[in-house]
Amino acid sequence: MSSLSAAVGKRGNCKIWTTSYQGTGTAGPGAPTSLTFPKKPVAAAIADGNGALYWLLPRDGWMICNRTSNVLRWSGSTAKWYCRDNEAYTQLNISGATYHVFALISMD
Repeated sequence: MSSLSAAVGKRGNCKIWTTSYQGTGTAGPGAPTSLTFPKKPVAAAIADGNGALYWLLPRDGWMICNRTSNVLRWSGSTAKWYCRDNEAYTQLNISGATYHVFALISMD
């Protein structure tokens, strides 16, 4: 029972981490948008200036933004994504726009 108690004691121990970034206007496979977290998050999201929220799952795959699938890749605690249609809007990288990021970071 002590191992179960120890495991249960670690559940839910997350800290909330926030940051923001300014869009640069670049897009496409040659210019991915990049975010580095203090540690690979359990979950993370990006909010644009219009109230929309986009999730970054902690695994390689897809990130749906503005009805378009972005390619999402992780390297350690850094997420990089790009839009195959080379549009900064769908890549969450409009020049001068502020994007707000929040993440749940595991404490264990």
